[in-house]
Amino acid sequence: MVESLKKLKNKIGNFMLADDKKPFLEWLTLLAESFNRKVSSLLLETYWQCLKVYPFAQVKQAILNTLQNPDRQKWGMPTPADLIVLIQGDSHSHALNAWGQVVMAIRTVGRYDSVVFDNPIIHCVIRDMGGWVYLCQQPEKELPFLRHEFEKRYRDYQAKPLTSYPRSLKGSLEHDNQVQGSHNPPDPILIGDVKRALIVYANGTKQLSILPLTLSQATQQFSQLQIDTDTSEEEEN
Repeated sequence: MVESLKKLKNKIGNFMLADDKKPFLEWLTLLAESFNRKVSSLLLETYWQCLKVYPFAQVKQAILNTLQNPDRQKWGMPTPADLIVLIQGDSHSHALNAWGQVVMAIRTVGRYDSVVFDNPIIHCVIRDMGGWVYLCQQPEKELPFLRHEFEKRYRDYQAKPLTSYPRSLKGSLEHDNQVQGSHNPPDPILIGDVKRALIVYANGTKQLSILPLTLSQATQQFSQLQIDTDTSEEEEN
């Protein structure tokens, strides 16, 4: 499983590769010419650096949408941020879509299973709101209030680089296993796009239990975390 995660992390095209740079620059040059803009190597490189984290097909579609917009001349040449909005939506719609994904998982998966979403920001927000089990235990009438909190936190995370996040959100079964000292947690349920969820899991960090632990349980848990970290580093080397 570790090997398959590494291959996915390296090979899945959720971002542009070096081979995509030439067609990307051709399409961007075409876009600039439609606005009578001259393009410099610095300008092209700036757009590349900002947009290379997205698949080429999505970037190309955003450029096409701009070219097909009859009102485009009113707004001028789109900035990288303008194209990103066309690719992924503005922060409000993105947060709303993420919340819809969370609510669906609450209703279909529930609190017992651990989950891995295809969006790491969701992991950070749910962790900050008390965790997966806590969120699943909230009554239906509380969901509208929780939605506002979720969306606000989500937009805050979107506005800054995501340096780390929990690789999964633990359910009741995994929490119980940890309390009992088990090192074989049940497999988490993948939510959303399976390939993206696997990448989220592969790139995330192991989340320590938020439940009360005895001194011996905490010591055992930290020791196991160190073993897992050392093993992961050896495999990468």
